[in-house]
Amino acid sequence: MKTSFATTCKGRLHHLRETLPQNLRDTAHIPDLEFNVIDYNSPDGLEEWMRENMVEPIASGRVVYYREKTLPNFIIPHAKNLAHVVGTGDVLLNLDADEFLGEGFTEQFIKVMGSRKKVVAQFGIHPGHGGRIGFHREDFYKLRGYEEEKMPWGRALDDLDLWTRALHEGLQNAGFQWPTMRAIEHG
Repeated sequence: MKTSFATTCKGRLHHLRETLPQNLRDTAHIPDLEFNVIDYNSPDGLEEWMRENMVEPIASGRVVYYREKTLPNFIIPHAKNLAHVVGTGDVLLNLDADEFLGEGFTEQFIKVMGSRKKVVAQFGIHPGHGGRIGFHREDFYKLRGYEEEKMPWGRALDDLDLWTRALHEGLQNAGFQWPTMRAIEHG
């Protein structure tokens, strides 16, 4: 079962340069895993940093890098949908640019998702916000991904909307607490 972590980034290079290398180290022993990074026209040198620092992970397919250059504004649900579409995994997990996977999280996530079908796994990182949300690929597509038209920006309402729609469609919550889940604190 291949797993795809989907990360969107606009103006968050300062976070991604901390989290992505650490997340790659924490999962180096796990086969069939990819990190999909969507550079949503980021103005902070993200493209140059990726091309200079992620040469081997990109060449090996461990990191998939895609730059969206056509849209001037950051549309979070669109960016997340794009990150999941470029992923080739059987299981998809949204992973914000400021989030560390933490030791052992990925193995537990793969175990939970591999042992059950028709599940949605939601892990709140930020109090009162969304965070990580994972699906089997076919369920994500049946739900038609994130709502791009009506979702206001901020407070992870896009994650909440998708999770709520999943539960209404009969998917069961498979979230779990993991002691090493953490994110970079910021305003």
